[in-house]
Amino acid sequence: GKQLLTFERRRGDYLSLNEEMKLLRETKFLRRGVPLLYLGSYAGGPSGPAWTRAIRQHQQERGWPEFLFYVSDEPGSPERIEAAKKELADFAGLEGIRTVTAGLDVEALGRLYDVWIQNVGMDQRTRRRAAQWRKELWAYDCVLHGATPQHDRYLAGLYAWRWRLRGLFQWAYTHFAERFVTQEG
Repeated sequence: GKQLLTFERRRGDYLSLNEEMKLLRETKFLRRGVPLLYLGSYAGGPSGPAWTRAIRQHQQERGWPEFLFYVSDEPGSPERIEAAKKELADFAGLEGIRTVTAGLDVEALGRLYDVWIQNVGMDQRTRRRAAQWRKELWAYDCVLHGATPQHDRYLAGLYAWRWRLRGLFQWAYTHFAERFVTQEG
């Protein structure tokens, strides 16, 4: 409803979007030309055309950086591809809005997304398609164990530079017992 679009309402222990942006600005994490990933409904938050337009308006009025709107997650199966197409239809015609997902099926959905976040093991065909269709290519990695500095430095440095990536995400799954970082290991 209307109250939700004020960006002021907290949800449980979560900060409102205004509070998050204020905190990011104070910590100097906001940089011109570096977009923010908005997970929306994927992370249990609000989404849809009205919310997307409201975020875009706030972004312009308050000088926030661009938001990339995450639509669907790893849509690889036929059912998920169809669901992503339906969800992406909500974004059609929204000016100044770019959509993104991770692990997309390039041939089935590549033309529909603006930014692709593909696994770091992506092949040359994916890279060529991104260039051919003028899509922004990012990467992600899911093997972070909490403390792998050589691996992290390689991905954030040489790997990202070599493939001219605009962004890189590392998912840190450290809650599994076999991945705990201890003093012994």
